[in-house]
Amino acid sequence: MTFPECALIHLLPPVKKVCFCRDAAACLLRHDTARNIIKTLRTEKTVSHSRLASSLRISSQGLIWQMKILIEKGIVQENRNGIRVTYSINKSYVAILPRLLTCFSTN
Repeated sequence: MTFPECALIHLLPPVKKVCFCRDAAACLLRHDTARNIIKTLRTEKTVSHSRLASSLRISSQGLIWQMKILIEKGIVQENRNGIRVTYSINKSYVAILPRLLTCFSTN
């Protein structure tokens, strides 16, 4: 995706269950929870599962569901040390995420 193509993303219809976007990151960032997860991970670099769930005010099960999608798309990395789970942004997405986040800013 090149920029300012991000301006065109706002013209796309809201996505309910199926995502037809070519760029997985852009598609996922259309959803508030996924966008808030990415914003938190950008700020804190590495976050534990429990801390992330409590800061986003979602259930652990809800976070697991969201993280499964972000991990499958390669945007987020999951690190396990025994029963402790932490998340961080995949290095290949670190450079492009700030631009994508500005496209989906709700401020």
